[in-house]
Amino acid sequence: MRKPCRWPGCIRLVGRKERYCPEHRALLSREDAKNRGTAAQRGYGARWRKLRLMVLKRHPLCADPFGIHRERGEIALATEVDHILPRHLGGDDSFENLQPLCRSCHARKTAQERRGRGVEIPGAENAETRPAPRGRRRENRKNSPGPREGRE
Repeated sequence: MRKPCRWPGCIRLVGRKERYCPEHRALLSREDAKNRGTAAQRGYGARWRKLRLMVLKRHPLCADPFGIHRERGEIALATEVDHILPRHLGGDDSFENLQPLCRSCHARKTAQERRGRGVEIPGAENAETRPAPRGRRRENRKNSPGPREGRE
């Protein structure tokens, strides 16, 4: 089933899971990139890259904030450095506020923070947060088989 593009005045039809036609989707992504600023403007320039390497050299393993690696009996190398208290909530770049994470743990933590639930952030009780985005929620993810489970 096709539906109209959500761009005001556009009559092009798009697929069921899409909101905008290719032309307007490109405009939106360019607009997002323009408003977002460069990595350096967001505070992730040369200084951050050096600090990131220092953290990863000191702590080469994932901090495993969810206990997933411990539960599976595996050791994961850290590839990313995360702010425990996010910068937009007042966190800084001190070593005490940084933790080394593997890519999957970092993605999970970021997703939970964006949904506005899950990971507890010390000192963030009174900080302003953005509303959680609307969309489908996946229920019972803990009990559902993972991508490799149940295959033979």
